Amino acid sequence: MNGLKLTNDVFGHAAGDEILKEAANIFRSACRADDIVARWGGDEFIVILPQTPNSAAMKIADRIRSAYDKIVHKLLKYTISLGCATKVSEDEKIDWVLNRADELMYLDKTSNAKSTDYENIKYIYEKLHLENPRNKEHADNVVRFSLKIGEALGFSEAELSLLRDAAYYHDIGKIALKNIESKNGPDYRKHPTVGFRILSISEKTMEIAKYVLNHHERWDGTGYPKGLQGEAIPLLSRIVAVAEHYDNLRRNKEHMLPRDEALELLAEKAGTFFDPEIVEAFIEIMHKEEIDS
Repeated sequence: MNGLKLTNDVFGHAAGDEILKEAANIFRSACRADDIVARWGGDEFIVILPQTPNSAAMKIADRIRSAYDKIVHKLLKYTISLGCATKVSEDEKIDWVLNRADELMYLDKTSNAKSTDYENIKYIYEKLHLENPRNKEHADNVVRFSLKIGEALGFSEAELSLLRDAAYYHDIGKIALKNIESKNGPDYRKHPTVGFRILSISEKTMEIAKYVLNHHERWDGTGYPKGLQGEAIPLLSRIVAVAEHYDNLRRNKEHMLPRDEALELLAEKAGTFFDPEIVEAFIEIMHKEEIDS
């Protein structure tokens, strides 16, 4: 089942349980009375088809896939990856048959599920932006300021591309914390860790996950989630941290500070919260280019 892990991370395990129940019902309806259906792992099922040639097994797999594709769910897009293997003689070990089915299932997943994971990640972030346009504005501003810093530091196009994505997705973990109920309300200090888990699901966002994880670390080691210090914090994370803080100072409802005052407050935290060289570079850019901030 492709999408279960993301559902658990973003919407909670209760929502994931509902998706599992839907899948189980599909297996029951697509299979025959003598077939054995069981949950094999977290997001995996196994179906044992007694006295069934491979051609018939493939038809049952097609029925399962067809029924699963018709699920219309309000949370995410869900797909299923399937693999079939048949024991045709007494000499064949059942373990070999199971392993072969497993290999074919992962081959199917590799071929068809990669784009779905990325599309789901984009979908949940767009949902966060639709619910609060300020989140979209903030993400775009952090991208803009981060790229200015990256350009000033002489980043290559490949490095700027990574920085752009890390800056854009830096707050993606907040939507999961918003959706998962807590008696004390969302603990947004956890959003870098949750964002890391979400972005690690797709190969297209896996590389930026570590930068999102560390964008609330502080230069003096007092940040979170790991308490990294100085250059142990990834450079791209340090850049995003400066860009994000400046935008929060300028546009947060509680602050709405003028540009020069926001830059002064940012400078005060150089060497404690933020990499002093990045702060210096950013302030120089803002004064030199007088970009719209």
